[in-house]
Amino acid sequence: MEKDQQQPQEEVIRHRTVEAVNGIAMHVAESGPEDGGGEGKKPAVLFLHGFPELWYSWRHQMSFLAARGYRCVAPDLRGYGGTEAPQDVGDYSAFHLIGDVVALLDALRLPKQVLVVGHDWGAILSWYLCLFRPDRVAALVNTSVAFMRHVFIRAGPAAVKPTELFNRAYGPGYYICRFQEPGAAEAAEFAPAHARQLMTRILCNRFSERAAEKESGESPPLPAWLTDADIDYFAAAFQKSGFTGAINYYRNMDRNWEMAAAWADAKVVVPTKFIVGDGDLTYHYAGIQDYIHKGGFKEDVPLLEEVVVIPGAGHFVQQEKAVEVSEHIYSFIAKFKILFSSEKNVGWGTGKERVVCLALLPQTKRTRHVSSRSRPPAHLGSGSVHFPEANHASRHEPTTMAAAAAEIRHRSVEANGITMHVAEAGPASAPAVLFVHGFPELWYSWRHQMSHLASRGYRCVAPDLRGYGGTDAPPDPSSYTVFHIVGDLVALLDALHLPQVFVVGHDWGAIVSWNLCLLRPDRVRALVNLSVAFMPRQRSVKPVEYFRRAYGNEYYVCKFQEPGIEEEFASLELKRFFKMAITVQTTGSSAMSLVKMQASNKKITLPSWLSEEDVSYLASVYAKTGFAGGINYYRCLDLNWELMAPWTGAKVQVPTKFIVGDGDLAYHHPGVKSYIHKGGLKRDVPMLEEVVVIKGAGHFIQQERAQEISDHIYEYIKKFNTDPSMPPRLSKL
Repeated sequence: MEKDQQQPQEEVIRHRTVEAVNGIAMHVAESGPEDGGGEGKKPAVLFLHGFPELWYSWRHQMSFLAARGYRCVAPDLRGYGGTEAPQDVGDYSAFHLIGDVVALLDALRLPKQVLVVGHDWGAILSWYLCLFRPDRVAALVNTSVAFMRHVFIRAGPAAVKPTELFNRAYGPGYYICRFQEPGAAEAAEFAPAHARQLMTRILCNRFSERAAEKESGESPPLPAWLTDADIDYFAAAFQKSGFTGAINYYRNMDRNWEMAAAWADAKVVVPTKFIVGDGDLTYHYAGIQDYIHKGGFKEDVPLLEEVVVIPGAGHFVQQEKAVEVSEHIYSFIAKFKILFSSEKNVGWGTGKERVVCLALLPQTKRTRHVSSRSRPPAHLGSGSVHFPEANHASRHEPTTMAAAAAEIRHRSVEANGITMHVAEAGPASAPAVLFVHGFPELWYSWRHQMSHLASRGYRCVAPDLRGYGGTDAPPDPSSYTVFHIVGDLVALLDALHLPQVFVVGHDWGAIVSWNLCLLRPDRVRALVNLSVAFMPRQRSVKPVEYFRRAYGNEYYVCKFQEPGIEEEFASLELKRFFKMAITVQTTGSSAMSLVKMQASNKKITLPSWLSEEDVSYLASVYAKTGFAGGINYYRCLDLNWELMAPWTGAKVQVPTKFIVGDGDLAYHHPGVKSYIHKGGLKRDVPMLEEVVVIKGAGHFIQQERAQEISDHIYEYIKKFNTDPSMPPRLSKL
């Protein structure tokens, strides 16, 4: 028997179904010590398979590493083998799949970090996992598919969708292109009845670009590394499950690319080893060998330690060269060990001690710096809370529209496939503050703060968000997820050549800002958020259901789910609507009730902080744009919840100040006060320095208390290094 022909040892592999993993039941194969990965043990190894494969593709590596004391975990991924296969094509995005992986690690009670090994689609998912949740990955061994930013992520104004890239390179007959038509491949060569013949051809063929276009009908003889029993195992599974779930991964390639725009400039900052066969199709994509061997790969994956090209090996390298690949994996991961620490749960937790993995570090004497994260500034405290008294006399008179227009510059910027209207103030070379508005607002809500900070030497940047004002409004409601909006902001910062900024958010802008900090903490120097506290993802309750339970079906968040609800806004007298929406303080189910607004005959007297000119500006803009763009943010609440599964349990690791009015509806949602003041917010935002509750203030606090809020923002951000000649302070991961 040849060295690389190693028969599976089924007796050492255990099988089970893990229920309620991100809404599905997953079949998981395991080997090695059942308590592996725990305190004092070698770390666990997570194996992610490709197409058209199963956990079984890792049988050799699982036996090899289990014999050396590692706990090995190899699931059938969503839509494969014994794992559930949702019917909706949209349920197979990279965000769903990485959500499955994170939920599985939590369900198995594995430490915070694991070693990850991926192949083919499993390699693609592993790259995404390292981008999305680098804190969960100690080290990575990827096989076959290198990190390909232009295929995985929308980056730059000339970006081309991945399916179009493959169509241009290989034509519409290429398998990735053919897979885009719903049901077509499954009704033809990928019909379950053809599973045995198909798996034989795929596993045995040495693919080239053209060979992958259409396989011949002949079944080649099996090579030494592949047995009839192996083919039988794969065939039986796919005869039962079909190939639709697996093919749906390809049908989400363009969607993954679109929603991953937030990582357009991000690097994979995880210790990495890459292995590929010199006969692998993926090693012969146009330009890929230059990318791998001439510095591009290392630039995108700075902690890439080694690239191994195995002569004579094809695509399924972990099966074809089983022992060689196993030894390569072992030689790399053996350098890592786990450091443990105890911590107590805070806030909603039980208060019991639990052991968590803080880091996996190489055992070698060299120290590898996974990132250049700085320590929190010395002034970071435990999150003090202030309740300032109402001091109406201390407020500035609001900046009038005419005065604001004299100070503020306007332009259009191409970003993430849309054109954004951006208002700016202050010196172009100064430290930048990004202002993110809410609903129903515009950049204009920040006019006071922009003038205040610009006069103190800050560059202020306030876009109209996607769907608002002078910024494009895509018609598809699903184009308004937090990933699209954060992607817009990252692309805007790139277009303005701003590597890192202070961020100030309000209402929906606060939600977007929390997510910007969660997804890309490296782009945020510090955060000041107003009105809406961080809302950690709850596994069991979708957001719309939460609001429906709390306030009923007539609550505006629930009403906004109805198609066509935006047309009801067209019947409103817009000036009156904005007067009511901005000035009326409501803390219950009557908030933003269009029926009650239409029925009200109450005379509205504007407060000193809001002028007729302000109202006219908002009304004139919304008369042109309508409200559909802003309402689509609410329609994506539950979709965001689905797609945010990978960040369940993740913390916001950015220096933060939070400000809210005690008359703000958002401050009176069930459980919010307790969460803010009894440790929950500090637990989920560990670098929270201060909570300010302003008495007598309502929801639109940055307008109502313009001077007070401007002072709070300035006093906070001025504590950070703002010397343009100094490198930016990086937030903590």
